[in-house]
Amino acid sequence: MGDGGGLEADFGGELAAERVELFEGLGGDGDGEGGEEDGTMKAIHIVSALILACDDNPDILLALSLLLRGAGHRVKTVASPGAAREAVAATPYDLILTDMNFTRDTTSGEEGLALISELRGGAPVIAMTAWGDIELTVQAMQRGAVDFLTKPFDNQHLLEKVAAHLQKRRAKEEELDLARKVQQRLLAAPPAMAGVSIDVRFEPANEVGGDYYDFFVLREDRLAFLLADVSGKGIPAALMMANLQALFRAGDHSQPQVLLTQINRLFHAATTETCYATLFYGIWDRTEQTLLYANCGHPAGELDGEELSSNNTVIGMFGHVTIAMDAVSTAGRKKLMVYSDGLTDEGDDVTVLTLGFAG
Repeated sequence: MGDGGGLEADFGGELAAERVELFEGLGGDGDGEGGEEDGTMKAIHIVSALILACDDNPDILLALSLLLRGAGHRVKTVASPGAAREAVAATPYDLILTDMNFTRDTTSGEEGLALISELRGGAPVIAMTAWGDIELTVQAMQRGAVDFLTKPFDNQHLLEKVAAHLQKRRAKEEELDLARKVQQRLLAAPPAMAGVSIDVRFEPANEVGGDYYDFFVLREDRLAFLLADVSGKGIPAALMMANLQALFRAGDHSQPQVLLTQINRLFHAATTETCYATLFYGIWDRTEQTLLYANCGHPAGELDGEELSSNNTVIGMFGHVTIAMDAVSTAGRKKLMVYSDGLTDEGDDVTVLTLGFAG
């Protein structure tokens, strides 16, 4: 079938009435298993959404459009994987329904599987397959589909699946929104200090990661700073960030090696065995023109191009670890840059701390 733009789903009138019989139990005189004895649909809690339906059968697209619009959703229909890709590139959808086969006399599902793989990580995808095609259904789920529907569809069953996955998506979005708010409240504003200019570039990822940075003015000429990246995403990562922040803000930075060793032990005790944080911690002394630092499994800091590589294991992975610290002169140096792995790894928070030293 062609790579056409599909149907805009503004169907109605007698044509629509003639074609809804493609689906079971639509209502009225229907006898589908999803309806009540009088043929009406059972009440479903609907989260109104924008849904993309992809199928090369115009009758199925029409029936999907009627059913989903009747349930309060907005619907865009397309007739090919190519058109689906264009639609997703242009508009963010809340859920996608896609057929698996688009070429006449083809049952391999490769076109649908390829599309599902490309859409992975975005809106939830429900695969539509022929009845009994278990192998193809399994492959679709492995490629990233969240669920499947068999043809011919039972309307009640379809609406229940759509509603369930939309509610899951809404719950996840609410969790991510809360995690973003927690993260924003944890991040400190750079202090003003003679002899150094401090700049922070922070770009949060769509799925909230665990970047945390902070500053502590110890004296008028002495500054402690850190950049950490806790494992995980969403609410779990935000809670770990809050835990780490509390430990640093309650700690004694006058003895940094003791402080970091204690924080490692306490963080290990308060989290599961799979939780950890990478960390770059430094204390800059303007009078002495020195930087004392510990790099705990974090990307190397860069001091005018000189790498300040990891000299410790990550924080929290092991309970009894003595944190080592190294010292380097900043005399005559211009800039220290410390960044999180989001700068090189797509999908993570990006945080870059830059300390510019006065001449």
